[in-house]
Amino acid sequence: MEITPKYFYLRHVPYSMIRIMGQKQLSSTRFVLFLRNGAKRAFSGSFEMGMLKHNWTVDNFVAETPLALQHIKDCYSQSLALGPPSLAFSNASADAYLVFNTSSKQLFRRTSRPHHPDLKLLAACVDPVVQLKRMATCLDTWEWMEPSVLCNNNTSEKPCMIPVQYDSPVDRSLYVDQLRNWLCAGVQPQQILIRSTTAAWRNPNATLQRIADWMGRGSSYMTPNLAQQLGIGVHNKSQSAGREYPSATMAQIRTFIQPYDDALLELLGTLPFDVNVTEVASELRQP
Repeated sequence: MEITPKYFYLRHVPYSMIRIMGQKQLSSTRFVLFLRNGAKRAFSGSFEMGMLKHNWTVDNFVAETPLALQHIKDCYSQSLALGPPSLAFSNASADAYLVFNTSSKQLFRRTSRPHHPDLKLLAACVDPVVQLKRMATCLDTWEWMEPSVLCNNNTSEKPCMIPVQYDSPVDRSLYVDQLRNWLCAGVQPQQILIRSTTAAWRNPNATLQRIADWMGRGSSYMTPNLAQQLGIGVHNKSQSAGREYPSATMAQIRTFIQPYDDALLELLGTLPFDVNVTEVASELRQP
């Protein structure tokens, strides 16, 4: 089990997994996703990311949050957004559309927008390289480049390059489009178990038992100290532990991400993820 949120956030990851593992192996892979309250995750994440800078403080977080929100407002809807509440959903030049048949309960991709009442449009799927290039163009950050296995590269002389994804603490909390991106890549909702970090911290034994059962491992999969490690990792190892939340900035973030949280809960309630929607809703709506 990997607990690295950036894998979930970066748009090329599921597509890279397909290239490396193959669609057949990926289709038998299971994913465990812990979701944390988005505003609190942004606050904590700012300190993790701020370790690259010296003397990162709460004042830095307060000062940089408006800039991060403005970047998302200016560029997110035309690059990384794959569905509501972004306006890009209505005019995206999508490669395909992710559609759910409410009668047959089947999820599939199609090349045209659906109009039948039984077909619910969930996402406009866009190639991840295109997403990143649009973001880079909007932010004028084409100099941020990294090698990628996503590209077709037939020469060993020069690695294939794609723009680095813009990364702020707040946009990592826009979970709904991140989940849509994994579904667009071909991962099925039945492959994903979703829990809240608060529930995991409060009852790590039950959380780990549910994961073990879901993976078909049973109690033999759990080591004696695994639950203790989970509780410590979720709660005590946070980079923001012991720091007071800046109330005005936190309220600003909560207001900004609420439409994305609402869209996430609708998606979780529509598709057959292994998820307690009430539990996740309680996490996302924490004050």
